[in-house]
Amino acid sequence: MLTRTQIVAGLAVVAAAACSGGQGASQRTDGGSVDGGSSLPPDAGPLPSPCPVGHQPTDPIDYGTCEVTRALSETKSDAVVRIVLASDPLGKQALAGSGLVLDLRAESYVIATAPGTTFVVGRDAVGAMYGALDVAERLRDDGAASIPPAKPSAAAPAVALRAANLFLVLPTGGETTGTWWFRDPSFW
Repeated sequence: MLTRTQIVAGLAVVAAAACSGGQGASQRTDGGSVDGGSSLPPDAGPLPSPCPVGHQPTDPIDYGTCEVTRALSETKSDAVVRIVLASDPLGKQALAGSGLVLDLRAESYVIATAPGTTFVVGRDAVGAMYGALDVAERLRDDGAASIPPAKPSAAAPAVALRAANLFLVLPTGGETTGTWWFRDPSFW
């Protein structure tokens, strides 16, 4: 059984590989793989930035913006993509014009168009990021012509907690469900 340290270290390697933009670290479902057998040396220095301007993303919307900007550049697209929250006046306007209803669940998003602009409207910051990653994936998979999309779309997570795999994070050693790191709010 994996220990908490092994799991966290493994997730850090996956996250570092994903941020490096390497082929095997693709967020897409294109068959790429992440090399989980290696770890970063302690003196490796700062991670390469996923942002074209070179800064490290500071929040989910910033990360999504970086991915969209990079995908627009890679596909040589001149499309305009705005990533906003549903509470933002631009988000409300984009939703009203799309004819779609944004799901009430956390991490939901709508991709809609207005003249000259594609809007990603997230229920929250993480939803906006997932919508931005959707737009970036469309650009990379289908090219510059995929944005703006022909029709608006909406998505919401099928489960309340994304990426939780209880088979990888079951209590180990002396942990009990009361002391289990996965249920400790300070960890998250």
